[in-house]
Amino acid sequence: MTPEQTEIKALKEELNRLKADAVSLAVHQAEKERLEQEYQRSQDRYRTVFEQSAVGKKIINDKLEIIKVNQALLKIIGIPNRRYWDGGSQSSHTPSLYAIGRSFKSEFGIPTCHHLILRLV
Repeated sequence: MTPEQTEIKALKEELNRLKADAVSLAVHQAEKERLEQEYQRSQDRYRTVFEQSAVGKKIINDKLEIIKVNQALLKIIGIPNRRYWDGGSQSSHTPSLYAIGRSFKSEFGIPTCHHLILRLV
C-alpha cells in the first residue's frame, strides 16, 4: 500500500468516525430537548397545583425560611392579598407571618412552630 493510499484510508476512517459522532450528537441533542420539554411540563404542572390548591402550601429553603406561599395559605393566616405578603423582606409596612403567628398564639392559644412556619423576617 502506498503512502497516499494509507493516508486516504486513514482519512476515510476518520470521516466515518466523524459521521458516527454527528449522528450520536444529533440523537443526544434530541433526547436533551425532549427531557427539557418534559421538565418544563413538570414544572408547569407543579406550579399550577401549588398555586391553585385549596390547601395552604409553602416552600421552605435550607435556612428554614418560607420563600413562597400560595394564596390559600395567605387566606388561612389572614393576609388578604399576595401584595401584602413581604416574602421574607424586612419591610416595616408589611405584616410578617411571625407577627401573625404570635397574635394567633395569644388570641387562640395555638402553639406555633416559628422555626418552620413563621420564619419570614
